[in-house]
Order: sequence, then structure tokens, then C-alpha cells
Amino acid sequence: MGAFITVINQTIMSVATPELIKAFDITAMTAQWLTTGYMLVNGVFIPMTAYLMQRFTTCKLFLSAIFAYLAGSTISGIVPSFSSVFGTLLT
Repeated sequence: MGAFITVINQTIMSVATPELIKAFDITAMTAQWLTTGYMLVNGVFIPMTAYLMQRFTTCKLFLSAIFAYLAGSTISGIVPSFSSVFGTLLT
């Protein structure tokens, strides 16, 4: 389930870019940075998984990742604007 969600998120970010631009009134470059940031976080955490699996049980890691994903998705779904999340970081 976790791998499926990751693949879906990676592909949907590219498809959703035009909608993100309209919905948040941001530039194409800023919207592309969202996709790049997501891929960067994946690229950092995938190698860290081996280290984390030695320190924690697989069940705890999986549940932590799913809860972090749900928390991030919930926050993303309820924010009123793009700048309320990222401020002037990307705009």
C-alpha cells in the first residue's frame, strides 16, 4: 500500500501542476519546485531506510510514515493559500 501511494503521488504531481498554478496563483517555476521537493525528500529518505530499519521495527517505521503522510495530506487539504504554508520561501 505504501509503495502504491508513493508511485501515485509522484505521477499525480506532474499531472496536477497546471491545477496547482491556477488554484494557488503561483508561477510554473514555483509549482515545479513542489514536485522537485517531493522527489528530493524521497531521494533522501530511501537510503536512510536501511539505517532506520536497524534502529526501529518495520511496523513502527511503516506506521510512522503513514501517519506523517496523512498529517501532511490533511494540512495540505485545509490550508487557505499557498503562502500560508510556504510563506516567501518559494514565491
